[in-house]
Amino acid sequence: MLVIFLCGKMRIKAVLFDMFDTLAVIDDNYEVYNHAMVCMHKYIIKQGIEVTFEQFREVYIKARNKLNDVADKTLEEPHFDQRVQIALKLLGYDLDPKNPIITGATEKFFTCLLKSVRIDENAKSTLENLHDNYKLGIISNYSISEGVHAVLKSNKMCELFDVVVVSCDVNKRKPSPEIFQIALKKMNILAEEAVFVGDRAYVDISGAHATGMKAIYVKRRFDQDFEKFTPDIVIDSLAELPYALNALSHIVEHCSNKVS
Repeated sequence: MLVIFLCGKMRIKAVLFDMFDTLAVIDDNYEVYNHAMVCMHKYIIKQGIEVTFEQFREVYIKARNKLNDVADKTLEEPHFDQRVQIALKLLGYDLDPKNPIITGATEKFFTCLLKSVRIDENAKSTLENLHDNYKLGIISNYSISEGVHAVLKSNKMCELFDVVVVSCDVNKRKPSPEIFQIALKKMNILAEEAVFVGDRAYVDISGAHATGMKAIYVKRRFDQDFEKFTPDIVIDSLAELPYALNALSHIVEHCSNKVS
């Protein structure tokens, strides 16, 4: 079901997407996350780091929360490697961020996590439908860019996108207009020529609007911020996206005729 809030015409040249919970879904997120931590722990044990899982989990959560608190205030996004580095430092192991133990632990984490990632059932067909008419891109808040690219590669979707911008690669996260502007610049597209598609009102909708883009909201769950940050169109499924884009392209003409 389409719900349209916009009255305005635009020529759409590009469509950009959020990644997780928009194009891809992580099943049973909590359990999968715990399993990924177990994978990390097993890896560092094999590298000679002596620590129980309970100890590792405690320092990892401290490191994650510390970085997340900073990210919430600054909208900066360091790479996941920093979480592992801080966690190991709390255990007495002061390693360089690019130490193979740290990068290897990160790889184990996202490799285990991504086993439970699936592409939305309508995502690939919708993207293929849009690919001939629009430039396509991804703007993702994620601390492991390798994970985003791995999902796209394993589902043979890399060739569908003109640009993929992941927050940890540019040290900025949505809703900062900066990460949107980086993607638009890479695509050589003006903000008013682009639409962003996402599932979170504060992060995706407000960020896109602050940049000057239109925003389409994919309804996935209850969102307490929805009433604060109204999207231009709401859809229940990615299958509705082509119709939503068509509506955005023609709605002003309809409104102008109605007013006259």
